[in-house]
Amino acid sequence: MRNFLACFLYLTKGIKPAVGGGCDNDLMIRAAAGSNEWKWPSDMHTKTYTGIATSQKNLTILLLVLFQKLFRDKQNEFPIVALWSFAHVTSIFLIYLIASNYWGANIALLVSLLYFSSFWMWQMSLFVGHLNVATMFFLLSVYVLTFIPGSSPALGYFLLFVSGAFFCCTLFASSSSLRYALLFFATVFFAKHQAVGYGIGLGSFRQTITDNGSLLPSVILILIFIFLIFLLKISYKKVIAAIYNRRAWLLNGLISAKKYPLEHYLKKAKEQLPNFIKWSVKPVLTLFIVVNLIGFNYFLLIAWGFGLVVLALTLPDIKKSLTFYFNYLYISYIKPGINSGLVRYVRYGYFAKNKIPIPPNLRGGGFWWVPKIYARMAPFHTLIYSVSLIAVISANYFSVPPLLDSGALILLIIASLLPILWAELTKAYQVARSYSSGLLGFMILIGFAAFIFQSYYYFWPIAIGLLVLTFTWNGYKFFGVIYPARMSFNKIVAALDKYDIKEIYTYDTFYNESFFDNVKTTPSLNNLKINFIKSLTEVKNGWILIPPTTHKAGYIAQEESIRQGDFTEDPALNKLLETKEIERIAISNFPTVYGSDNIWFQEADVMSYFDLMLHYITKKDRFRGYAWLLHSDSLKTQI
Repeated sequence: MRNFLACFLYLTKGIKPAVGGGCDNDLMIRAAAGSNEWKWPSDMHTKTYTGIATSQKNLTILLLVLFQKLFRDKQNEFPIVALWSFAHVTSIFLIYLIASNYWGANIALLVSLLYFSSFWMWQMSLFVGHLNVATMFFLLSVYVLTFIPGSSPALGYFLLFVSGAFFCCTLFASSSSLRYALLFFATVFFAKHQAVGYGIGLGSFRQTITDNGSLLPSVILILIFIFLIFLLKISYKKVIAAIYNRRAWLLNGLISAKKYPLEHYLKKAKEQLPNFIKWSVKPVLTLFIVVNLIGFNYFLLIAWGFGLVVLALTLPDIKKSLTFYFNYLYISYIKPGINSGLVRYVRYGYFAKNKIPIPPNLRGGGFWWVPKIYARMAPFHTLIYSVSLIAVISANYFSVPPLLDSGALILLIIASLLPILWAELTKAYQVARSYSSGLLGFMILIGFAAFIFQSYYYFWPIAIGLLVLTFTWNGYKFFGVIYPARMSFNKIVAALDKYDIKEIYTYDTFYNESFFDNVKTTPSLNNLKINFIKSLTEVKNGWILIPPTTHKAGYIAQEESIRQGDFTEDPALNKLLETKEIERIAISNFPTVYGSDNIWFQEADVMSYFDLMLHYITKKDRFRGYAWLLHSDSLKTQI
């Protein structure tokens, strides 16, 4: 595994940005590069302008600081790619260790190799892979829990404390890490019942609620919460007035400046109150369930570890630091439409203009998008999970006695789907990276199925055959599609150097602004002269770089591309693209991230919806997603 990581780092050395400046990668790099100005870890949010790019990503930024120092590079993408790939490799190793404790070394090796074989996490290692860091910390929190069964009470309490600390690191490593929250508490529940020595099933719920003494206190807390909500509903006007007049003590900061009359804030409060109540009920109800499942003693020990990390990350101004976290939480889970590309497309009338029927309150592809994204991003893993699910249910039904009681079987299946269920329940952005955590959940059921069937003589030949097939398919996708598109800017720079190009002609379009900016930032091209043209016919003698010309590309799913549509203003270029004659005359072509394949598309909600649900992205669109390098001499017989 270490050798593979070394090869991956070798292949990505000198990697250039995937898109123009201002993306999350760029902003996180900037934040980490300014670490010498920090006095506290929380200064990462304020010392360098990064917008919301550091929100919920504290641990990722802190680790990036170390990787930037390790590679002595505070400006480029390589340290952040190295961090994400390192986190992924560490996660694979942790999966092996965790699975070994439950199913033995052989099954652990099978499951970890299966996870390793997926191109999905490797793709995230190339771009916007902060969830890889969260996955690593989540698995560390789970690995610690595996030592609780059989440990002394004192050691068990310490392990719960450490696990809580790692769980907090998980939630402060990625904006998508909440997908692991319920799965974490499911593993705590499992660790507890393994430790006390009775089976995991519906009976364990009853015994937990009976034995841990949490039911009555938590019911009292629920009643207090209900009373406070009732009190807020009948007195919110007085509360807002007190805040407005600076008589509400800690709450005064909620209205930072009196920009509007009091009536404006009262009206806004009335509009937002139902949303506040709706979203406050969810964490309180979740907390009630968690406390009653794992007990106050387990919960408090985890909370101590969790709280210690929160303090370390938010001091000295805890309120301000947590504001960065919860503001992003608000954008992501309560008002996800704020940054949604789909909302922008609806607002600008794109669907109406193109006569595309859409459902009201469009969020994405809805329920049916989920199986489609897994079929696209992890087809063999999804197939193996489905077969494992059917096999486990069938084996449990026909075995005498059953392998698991019905409650345990239901819990096992739910646990394997918790990241997906949580994403759907919280209405997550329907983009590939937001749902990649579901692949880790799949490993739970696949590992258990392998464990119970490993004694059958046909199991290992089938398992090894499927593993080889999975490796082959995913290797082809990664090295044939994903990696070349991500390295396209490196290839463009290499081509400019190879042909000693000192002057280039290209189009002055919005698309090129997002595309060619990356090439211009390369130091070796500082003296490159760039001439903007409106038509190929203007170039009498020189090199021409043609950028992608499609508006159906993830990195340009913005208002400008909605208005502009495909770039078709040059008839000469249109002819070359329509006839595909450009393939013959170009010196090189370059696949681009989010533009020329059906994998990177899934990282943008609009393009994923277009592709998987509407089948609106054609081969022609993907062909327009390529960039091209050619010389004007080759155009003389064409235009």
